[in-house]
Amino acid sequence: MKTKYRTIGSVIACTTLVVTAGCDDPQSGSAIGGLIGTIAGAYVGHANGDLMGGAALGQQLGSQVGGLVGLLNQEQIAYLQQNAPQTLVVIQHNDQIRQQQSSDAPMPLSINDVEQLTAAGVKSDTIIQEMQTSQATYSALDINKAQQAGSAIDPAVVSYMQNHALEQSANN
Repeated sequence: MKTKYRTIGSVIACTTLVVTAGCDDPQSGSAIGGLIGTIAGAYVGHANGDLMGGAALGQQLGSQVGGLVGLLNQEQIAYLQQNAPQTLVVIQHNDQIRQQQSSDAPMPLSINDVEQLTAAGVKSDTIIQEMQTSQATYSALDINKAQQAGSAIDPAVVSYMQNHALEQSANN
């Protein structure tokens, strides 16, 4: 019985990782992963006499794996592992919180983290989503650093920082 579910899990995880590697957001990664997981799980479950159990397990595992893959692609993760491992730790910690797998407080995403995510090629909407999850506040110095000439930080990210800083100062 355990072997059956391990087989299902392995097939679903591998298939989902391969297919969702090109997804650019967690919603599409999760949706595609869930669909692939349901199909793969049903197939494996049918072969083992438990079609519905296999499909349900496949959908759950596929959605989780696909959602994680949707945030950052493999090249971006590799870049962060090599060049900014602390940024990757912050992202992974906050993603666990977003998925309600942890009751810890989010870790703030610093301006240096934002720069590293930008350098890794992470899309601005994903960076903004990570900033929202981290509940970070940004100082005028942070915003100025983001606006410096030659900075590759997307104007939408800088705008979010400005709006968020204004919200914070208005609440104080």
